[in-house]
Amino acid sequence: MGLQFRQFLSIAWLFLGDASCCAAESAFRGSQATLAASPTPDEALTRRGEKRFGTLQWSKSGYSFLDEKQKTIALKDLHSVRFQSRRTPVPKCRPLHHLLLSDGQRTTGELMQLTKEAIHFRTTLGRTLKIARKDSLGIVQSDSWLAVFQEDFENGKGDESISGKSSLQLSSAQPFTLTLPRWKEGRLSFFFYDEKEDGAWEIRFVDVAHPPVRLLLGEAYRGAELPLSAATVRGSPGWHYAQLEWTEGVARLFVDDQLLGETRRGAIDGPTALECRSKGAKKTLHLDGLVLAKRIAPMIWPPAEDGQDWLWSESGDQLFGNIAAADADKIVLQASPRVFTWTTQRGLFFAGKSLSTPGVGGEGGAEYAVKVYFRSAPGWPDDVLAGQVTEFSASRLQLRHTVLGEVEIPRECLTRLEFPKR
Repeated sequence: MGLQFRQFLSIAWLFLGDASCCAAESAFRGSQATLAASPTPDEALTRRGEKRFGTLQWSKSGYSFLDEKQKTIALKDLHSVRFQSRRTPVPKCRPLHHLLLSDGQRTTGELMQLTKEAIHFRTTLGRTLKIARKDSLGIVQSDSWLAVFQEDFENGKGDESISGKSSLQLSSAQPFTLTLPRWKEGRLSFFFYDEKEDGAWEIRFVDVAHPPVRLLLGEAYRGAELPLSAATVRGSPGWHYAQLEWTEGVARLFVDDQLLGETRRGAIDGPTALECRSKGAKKTLHLDGLVLAKRIAPMIWPPAEDGQDWLWSESGDQLFGNIAAADADKIVLQASPRVFTWTTQRGLFFAGKSLSTPGVGGEGGAEYAVKVYFRSAPGWPDDVLAGQVTEFSASRLQLRHTVLGEVEIPRECLTRLEFPKR
């Protein structure tokens, strides 16, 4: 199971609160791929610090927990319930940003457009949000990564797409090469669409100093040039999410949150190009949403100033001024105007918001019924939202949130529920 683990040091989330549990949940990634087929019980933590295994029960009248000895634990005695780990579903957009809300809440996705009044944000669960700017603290990239290169293939001819309106559609007669900038520690991620035609594709991560790591797409997805191979993923129609990560002399290849293998190569500068070659006459491949991110040192957010928006740079510096507009590529300050790209900025923050704003789901310390932790995308820390649960079934959790409205979270994404002290 050790090969499945990925460390995520998220000091920013420690600053937001609920540090110990959140860090523990997001410290490892992909471990669910090694679980046995048989289901495991839920794990409850009581107010007295006792752990119990059993099943969380929910109805419109409230919660209770039935442990393995058929003893019922009342809601007032529950601190939290942790669920069995499962593989994170393929995200439905590029996981580029965290949308920050009050009391440490966040949801992951892609900033579509920021205006003077509103934020348009697409989540990895596939929902497009439009919320008032005043209801958000800001928008940041993952605390350990900074996107330095993006390609959404908007000039492509593919009808299927994850980012924008089109994707890159490749045929068997059309080999493809994309040159990449190099970084000593980084992560290259992209989506590919499998139409399950006859034939296969080979995707090469070209490295001038080593044989290229290869991703082989056929009846199954597997890695090559990976001495420590872990698993294969069964091929299936639809979108899939691939990641190659190289840090501390180790390169690891993932598809759909499953570790395919790793190789230890000493000093690694990352791939110089991505190459795609068809191995069958009828096979079609779509690529979309490619992002190259470099690893950066985590930092604690600096203090805000009342009355001013501000940008937070890679080096940790603050730049104050009114943010006039932003999208997935750039940020515009009203003065001058000055345009910044996300390749140099950790995040942006809005005027009049303290990073420790109290309350959950809105202003003024609004009471909440439950805090929900759930997986948003492979390799990213858990999202956190709080509100009133209106449905909890084997397939989904429906959450009523004071800012986001009705939020549907697939059951397989849930990590933990935390209950406020009564």
